Amino acid sequence: MAQSPAAASPATQTVGRLPQTTQGMPQGGPFIRYAEEAQQQGYATSGTAFGALITLPLSAVSGFLRAIIIKVQASGGTGANTVTAAADAPWNVLSQVTFKDSSGQTIYPAIDGYSLFLINLYSAGQPLVGQGGQQSPGGLPSFSAIQTTSGSGAGNFTFKLWMPLEFNSSGYCAMPSDNSAEVPKLVVQLAALGTVYTQQASTNPTLAVTVEEPYWAVPNNQPDLAPYDVGASAQWLLTTSGQNPPSNAYMRVLDQGVGQFVHTKIFIYRDSNNARQDFFPNIVELWVDNFQYRNELVDDRYDRMFKHFNPTNCGTNGAAGSRPTGVIAYTFRNSIQEQVSSADDAENILVTTGSTKIEVGGTWLTNANAPAQLTAITGMVFPGPSGWPYGSQGG
Repeated sequence: MAQSPAAASPATQTVGRLPQTTQGMPQGGPFIRYAEEAQQQGYATSGTAFGALITLPLSAVSGFLRAIIIKVQASGGTGANTVTAAADAPWNVLSQVTFKDSSGQTIYPAIDGYSLFLINLYSAGQPLVGQGGQQSPGGLPSFSAIQTTSGSGAGNFTFKLWMPLEFNSSGYCAMPSDNSAEVPKLVVQLAALGTVYTQQASTNPTLAVTVEEPYWAVPNNQPDLAPYDVGASAQWLLTTSGQNPPSNAYMRVLDQGVGQFVHTKIFIYRDSNNARQDFFPNIVELWVDNFQYRNELVDDRYDRMFKHFNPTNCGTNGAAGSRPTGVIAYTFRNSIQEQVSSADDAENILVTTGSTKIEVGGTWLTNANAPAQLTAITGMVFPGPSGWPYGSQGG
């Protein structure tokens, strides 16, 4: 007769042999202890033309959205012409992407594909994006650069970009999306052919756009389970300074992206031809409320970016560990370790208000194509009803 499974008995020096399914679920603990990682497809298109507007509805999920994944595949290109890609291609095939929650609150403004590419590179603290170089979309197995040689496949490419929603590995800021009558809204405006290619194929490719929805699935026996401070959101803001960086002159250029808990600042310098240029000051300054917190050689900033993110194979400059031209980034997610990760405890986060004054200063390099523009991509957290949960900033 078989012996029945028994509970652990330290006195008789036996271990527990009860099947897991016979034991109740322990109470308490973090949200991710009980929620399961899940993913489903939002929608997929095929044969879509360059320049098209996609407003298909997303799918409701039985839990909390962690991110949106956008895959773009160009196929069917061919012909005798050699193809030349634009400087920001293939990412700029996404002319504008807007994401709003079910109530209409903008989480991602009308952001272009190249800016979304930079968010992937330099927001490595947000889950699913990756870290330690793995966050680079141009280094993923699924990535295929634009085929520039003539013949079959001319102009074809494939990439994926993540729109992260949750702030860290605890699921903070994951978005409720279980009501099929009120789902978040994603609008994708594709760019024209002439934006992506400066020299097109004889027969241009068409596009397939696939949108996927990773989420935390709530167990059926705990339908009220939710991340802490549900309703909080991790948003991104895109602003262009009203001040033009001068040519070969000193100026503190105002950055208008303030007002909440700021975790990432990405700055893009473009000349009057919209070309990215490395014309940042040789000694670059970061000012907050008229106090100079950073005064560093610009190559110090580049080195810190590499230490923070190690964006191996950015997919633009080509070389491993390369930095996209015309871009500098600051992170406030390195309080635990120099390399940014989703485990950061946000102790180093930059607390701002609507009146906070952030400036990037120094003697800007010579720009033959004036006026220049400085664009800021700002990652910030908007706490929900329970308030900011990390460190002394929460009050």
